[in-house]
Amino acid sequence: MLTSYDHFYFNSGMSLPMKDRKVLLKEMKAKLGGGGTVVDGVLELQGSHTDRVLGMLKKKGYSSAKIVGGK
Repeated sequence: MLTSYDHFYFNSGMSLPMKDRKVLLKEMKAKLGGGGTVVDGVLELQGSHTDRVLGMLKKKGYSSAKIVGGK
């Protein structure tokens, strides 16, 4: 599930080990040209990239990823 709050995006419900989450975050930050971090296992990305992040997750096989809340 992808949720946007202001300029942060949170991906919860992932069953990835922490090591793999950090690799995914690094990839996303490089492609988006922004910052981000993992907090309590949740990916947080800075910037207004909701559609791009959703597309990236779906391409990686997270077909259940979706946008919830407002942009």
